[in-house]
Amino acid sequence: MKSNNVSIIILAIFSILLAILLQLNLQKKADFELRIEVLEASLSNTEIALQNQKNLQFANWYQAMHGFKTHISVKNLENQKRAFDEIIKGKLFIAHINSEMCANCIDKELNNLQLLTREFGKDKVAIFLEGYRQNFISRSEKFSAFKNQIFLIKENFFKNGEILFTPTITFLHNSNTKSVYHASKSSNESFETWFELVSEYRVD
Repeated sequence: MKSNNVSIIILAIFSILLAILLQLNLQKKADFELRIEVLEASLSNTEIALQNQKNLQFANWYQAMHGFKTHISVKNLENQKRAFDEIIKGKLFIAHINSEMCANCIDKELNNLQLLTREFGKDKVAIFLEGYRQNFISRSEKFSAFKNQIFLIKENFFKNGEILFTPTITFLHNSNTKSVYHASKSSNESFETWFELVSEYRVD
Protein backbone atom coordinates (compact mmCIF):
# COMPACT_ATOMS: atom_id res chain seq x y z
CA MET A 1 0.00 0.00 0.00
CA LYS A 2 2.78 2.35 1.00
CA SER A 3 4.67 1.42 -2.17
CA ASN A 4 1.62 2.27 -4.31
CA ASN A 5 1.31 5.72 -2.69
CA VAL A 6 4.96 6.45 -3.38
CA SER A 7 4.52 5.40 -6.99
CA ILE A 8 1.47 7.65 -7.35
CA ILE A 9 3.36 10.61 -5.86
CA ILE A 10 6.33 10.02 -8.15
CA LEU A 11 4.00 9.74 -11.15
CA ALA A 12 2.23 12.95 -10.16
CA ILE A 13 5.54 14.81 -9.79
CA PHE A 14 6.71 13.45 -13.12
CA SER A 15 3.45 14.55 -14.77
CA ILE A 16 3.79 18.04 -13.31
CA LEU A 17 7.41 18.33 -14.47
CA LEU A 18 6.42 17.08 -17.91
CA ALA A 19 3.62 19.65 -18.11
CA ILE A 20 6.04 22.44 -17.07
CA LEU A 21 8.59 21.37 -19.70
CA LEU A 22 5.86 21.20 -22.32
CA GLN A 23 4.68 24.72 -21.39
CA LEU A 24 8.26 26.03 -21.53
CA ASN A 25 8.75 24.49 -24.96
CA LEU A 26 5.50 26.01 -26.20
CA GLN A 27 6.58 29.41 -24.86
CA LYS A 28 9.99 29.08 -26.52
CA LYS A 29 8.30 28.15 -29.78
CA ALA A 30 6.00 31.17 -29.52
CA ASP A 31 8.97 33.47 -28.75
CA PHE A 32 10.91 32.03 -31.68
CA GLU A 33 7.98 32.52 -34.06
CA LEU A 34 7.57 36.10 -32.83
CA ARG A 35 11.26 36.81 -33.44
CA ILE A 36 10.93 35.40 -36.95
CA GLU A 37 7.97 37.69 -37.61
CA VAL A 38 9.91 40.71 -36.30
CA LEU A 39 12.93 39.83 -38.45
CA GLU A 40 10.76 39.37 -41.54
CA ALA A 41 9.05 42.73 -40.90
CA SER A 42 12.43 44.38 -40.36
CA LEU A 43 13.76 42.89 -43.59
CA SER A 44 10.67 44.05 -45.45
CA ASN A 45 11.05 47.58 -44.05
CA THR A 46 14.73 47.57 -45.02
CA GLU A 47 13.87 46.53 -48.56
CA ILE A 48 11.26 49.30 -48.78
CA ALA A 49 13.72 51.86 -47.40
CA LEU A 50 16.38 50.80 -49.91
CA GLN A 51 13.89 51.01 -52.78
CA ASN A 52 12.80 54.49 -51.64
CA GLN A 53 16.42 55.65 -51.54
CA LYS A 54 16.97 54.19 -55.01
CA ASN A 55 13.93 56.08 -56.32
CA LEU A 56 15.08 59.32 -54.68
CA GLN A 57 18.59 59.00 -56.11
CA PHE A 58 17.28 58.26 -59.59
CA ALA A 59 14.98 61.30 -59.42
CA ASN A 60 17.87 63.48 -58.24
CA TRP A 61 20.10 62.44 -61.14
CA TYR A 62 17.32 62.62 -63.73
CA GLN A 63 16.16 66.12 -62.78
CA ALA A 64 19.73 67.46 -62.65
CA MET A 65 20.58 66.02 -66.09
CA HIS A 66 17.54 67.46 -67.87
CA GLY A 67 17.57 70.91 -66.29
CA PHE A 68 14.89 73.62 -66.48
CA LYS A 69 12.23 74.61 -68.97
CA THR A 70 13.05 77.60 -71.19
CA HIS A 71 9.97 79.68 -70.36
CA ILE A 72 7.48 79.34 -67.53
CA SER A 73 4.90 81.76 -66.15
CA VAL A 74 6.06 83.27 -62.83
CA LYS A 75 4.46 85.85 -60.53
CA ASN A 76 5.50 87.30 -57.21
CA LEU A 77 3.11 87.70 -54.27
CA GLU A 78 2.07 91.12 -55.61
CA ASN A 79 0.81 89.36 -58.76
CA GLN A 80 3.56 90.91 -60.87
CA LYS A 81 5.02 88.85 -63.70
CA ARG A 82 8.66 87.94 -63.32
CA ALA A 83 11.16 86.19 -65.57
CA PHE A 84 12.29 82.82 -64.22
CA ASP A 85 15.81 83.30 -65.61
CA GLU A 86 16.14 86.65 -63.81
CA ILE A 87 14.89 85.27 -60.50
CA ILE A 88 17.37 82.41 -60.37
CA LYS A 89 20.34 84.56 -61.41
CA GLY A 90 22.77 84.69 -58.49
CA LYS A 91 20.79 82.12 -56.49
CA LEU A 92 22.43 79.07 -54.99
CA PHE A 93 19.19 77.24 -54.14
CA ILE A 94 15.72 77.15 -55.61
CA ALA A 95 12.95 75.10 -54.04
CA HIS A 96 9.86 73.69 -55.71
CA ILE A 97 6.86 72.90 -53.52
CA ASN A 98 3.46 71.86 -54.78
CA SER A 99 0.91 73.21 -52.31
CA GLU A 100 -1.06 69.95 -52.61
CA MET A 101 1.80 67.98 -51.08
CA CYS A 102 1.33 66.63 -47.55
CA ALA A 103 1.66 69.21 -44.76
CA ASN A 104 4.41 67.24 -42.99
CA CYS A 105 6.56 67.18 -46.14
CA ILE A 106 6.13 70.94 -46.61
CA ASP A 107 6.88 71.72 -42.95
CA LYS A 108 10.00 69.55 -43.01
CA GLU A 109 11.36 71.31 -46.08
CA LEU A 110 10.57 74.74 -44.66
CA ASN A 111 12.84 73.88 -41.74
CA ASN A 112 15.51 72.78 -44.20
CA LEU A 113 15.15 76.01 -46.18
CA GLN A 114 15.58 78.00 -42.97
CA LEU A 115 18.84 76.14 -42.41
CA LEU A 116 19.99 77.02 -45.93
CA THR A 117 19.15 80.71 -45.50
CA ARG A 118 21.05 80.83 -42.21
CA GLU A 119 24.08 79.20 -43.80
CA PHE A 120 24.13 80.96 -47.19
CA GLY A 121 21.88 84.05 -46.78
CA LYS A 122 18.28 84.75 -47.79
CA ASP A 123 19.26 86.37 -51.08
CA LYS A 124 20.66 83.01 -52.23
CA VAL A 125 17.36 81.12 -51.87
CA ALA A 126 14.11 81.31 -53.89
CA ILE A 127 10.93 79.29 -53.34
CA PHE A 128 8.54 78.43 -56.17
CA LEU A 129 5.02 77.37 -55.18
CA GLU A 130 2.76 75.42 -57.50
CA GLY A 131 -0.75 74.00 -57.00
CA TYR A 132 -4.34 75.01 -56.42
CA ARG A 133 -3.69 76.25 -52.86
CA GLN A 134 -0.49 78.16 -53.58
CA ASN A 135 -1.95 81.56 -52.66
CA PHE A 136 -3.28 80.26 -49.36
CA ILE A 137 -0.05 78.45 -48.53
CA SER A 138 2.16 81.40 -49.46
CA ARG A 139 0.31 83.66 -47.06
CA SER A 140 0.36 81.27 -44.14
CA GLU A 141 2.33 82.17 -41.03
CA LYS A 142 4.74 79.32 -41.68
CA PHE A 143 5.93 81.01 -44.89
CA SER A 144 6.12 84.53 -43.41
CA ALA A 145 9.90 84.39 -43.03
CA PHE A 146 10.21 83.76 -46.79
CA LYS A 147 7.80 86.49 -47.98
CA ASN A 148 10.25 88.14 -50.41
CA GLN A 149 11.62 84.81 -51.64
CA ILE A 150 8.32 83.26 -52.76
CA PHE A 151 7.16 83.08 -56.38
CA LEU A 152 4.07 81.44 -57.83
CA ILE A 153 4.18 79.14 -60.84
CA LYS A 154 1.56 77.23 -62.81
CA GLU A 155 3.84 74.34 -63.71
CA ASN A 156 6.96 72.62 -62.45
CA PHE A 157 10.10 74.36 -63.72
CA PHE A 158 11.90 71.08 -64.48
CA LYS A 159 11.79 69.98 -68.11
CA ASN A 160 10.39 66.58 -67.17
CA GLY A 161 8.00 67.87 -64.48
CA GLU A 162 7.51 65.92 -61.26
CA ILE A 163 8.98 62.46 -60.85
CA LEU A 164 8.21 62.05 -57.15
CA PHE A 165 5.48 64.07 -55.45
CA THR A 166 7.75 65.53 -52.77
CA PRO A 167 9.46 68.95 -52.51
CA THR A 168 12.75 69.52 -54.31
CA ILE A 169 15.65 71.86 -53.65
CA THR A 170 18.10 72.50 -56.50
CA PHE A 171 21.69 73.59 -55.96
CA LEU A 172 22.72 76.03 -58.70
CA HIS A 173 25.96 77.19 -60.30
CA ASN A 174 25.67 80.03 -62.81
CA SER A 175 21.89 79.43 -62.97
CA ASN A 176 22.39 75.79 -63.99
CA THR A 177 21.57 72.70 -61.98
CA LYS A 178 24.50 71.38 -59.98
CA SER A 179 22.51 68.83 -57.98
CA VAL A 180 18.90 68.19 -57.01
CA TYR A 181 17.57 67.00 -53.67
CA HIS A 182 14.18 65.26 -53.48
CA ALA A 183 12.60 65.17 -50.03
CA SER A 184 12.08 61.81 -48.37
CA LYS A 185 8.77 61.31 -46.59
CA SER A 186 10.16 59.05 -43.87
CA SER A 187 13.25 60.91 -42.63
CA ASN A 188 15.52 63.91 -43.12
CA GLU A 189 18.76 61.95 -43.43
CA SER A 190 19.04 62.48 -47.19
CA PHE A 191 18.84 66.27 -46.74
CA GLU A 192 21.41 66.24 -43.95
CA THR A 193 23.86 64.33 -46.16
CA TRP A 194 23.14 66.63 -49.13
CA PHE A 195 23.54 69.72 -46.92
CA GLU A 196 26.99 68.56 -45.81
CA LEU A 197 27.97 68.14 -49.46
CA VAL A 198 26.77 71.56 -50.67
CA SER A 199 28.21 73.26 -47.57
CA GLU A 200 31.66 72.03 -48.63
CA TYR A 201 31.13 73.13 -52.23
CA ARG A 202 31.44 76.91 -52.05
CA VAL A 203 30.93 78.80 -55.29
CA ASP A 204 32.44 82.27 -55.65
